[in-house]
Amino acid sequence: MEKREVYRRLEQYYDRYQFSIQANESLYNPWSIMSFFKLPKNAFINYWFESGSISSLIMQYLKINEKFDFLNYTDREVYISNKDLSNHYEINAIPHEIFLYQVGYLTIEKSQNNTAHLIMPNAEVEDSLLNLYLVGNKLKPKNDTQLLIDEIYKYIDKRDLPVIIKIFNGILNDCVSILSKIFQDERSVRDLIYAALPQEIYLEKIKERESAKGWSDLELITRQTHMVIEFKRTNPNRKPEECLKETVEQIKCKEYGIGAFERCNLYRVAMVISTEKRKILPDFCMEVVWWVSKEAGIQYPLTDVLYLVVPLRLAVFVDNTIPSEAAPYDTILCSTMILPLPANRSRSLWPHRENYYAFG
Repeated sequence: MEKREVYRRLEQYYDRYQFSIQANESLYNPWSIMSFFKLPKNAFINYWFESGSISSLIMQYLKINEKFDFLNYTDREVYISNKDLSNHYEINAIPHEIFLYQVGYLTIEKSQNNTAHLIMPNAEVEDSLLNLYLVGNKLKPKNDTQLLIDEIYKYIDKRDLPVIIKIFNGILNDCVSILSKIFQDERSVRDLIYAALPQEIYLEKIKERESAKGWSDLELITRQTHMVIEFKRTNPNRKPEECLKETVEQIKCKEYGIGAFERCNLYRVAMVISTEKRKILPDFCMEVVWWVSKEAGIQYPLTDVLYLVVPLRLAVFVDNTIPSEAAPYDTILCSTMILPLPANRSRSLWPHRENYYAFG
């Protein structure tokens, strides 16, 4: 790994602590930084949460506030008056935001007009808060699900979408209580999946990664593959087909993942969450395909494409609109769940075998 990439990930995972409204500089988590340099082969893991048991103060707070939903704070911006931030509170009367600030899950980003803006400082803290949700609700993946989770990087590299969906649904089935309202918010579903996945040397996970045109839901990066996932949730007024179409269009318009990790094969997937069935719908998940030029390293979108959801591993054929320097069929990045069909061709006019690549 290059030096600048190490710096980037150290900042992403362990930096941005600020404990004074007058501070101009941020701090790294000293325990995590020392742990990283002590055993760098362990890579960018969550040293804070894995360092020991949860403090008695947090456990006491969880007992008092049984309905405290940690997932509400993973993407929220919190504004607190400077006076409230410096007040002293009893454990049974402290506001949730102040408690999270005092135990290190929120930190000051800036203060204006006597109001402090609180945020989660880094990925390690965010991961810890999500794990705290699981611990507080006594939830964890079952053994069968955990075995698949531990090897998810293999399925990402294989672009095995059915198994990846099975892993995600296993997490949701094992880690969501029957009374939870998590399926009413696609971000909460995403956050729970994010929390359950490992952060290891062979798998980097990122959520809400900012690009020029928007924020992606979830990105999983192995040494070979960069997987970008966008979620949409059904509701009584929005059917799965509409959700899928909207998600595919968003991925294409926002150009998620384009040029982010050039060393990896790009794999972009649209997934639909069913509020009623409380799971990700396997029949409404697909990849948004891009072509990769071997020589120039340029990616080309498929145009004039009709997407068909199919249950088997099928082929993707070369469209006439793709530039002539596009990669040959054996390097095409495609999914097992779609058939792109040019609008100007009927289904009876699929090209010969040399123009497409069939999996397995």
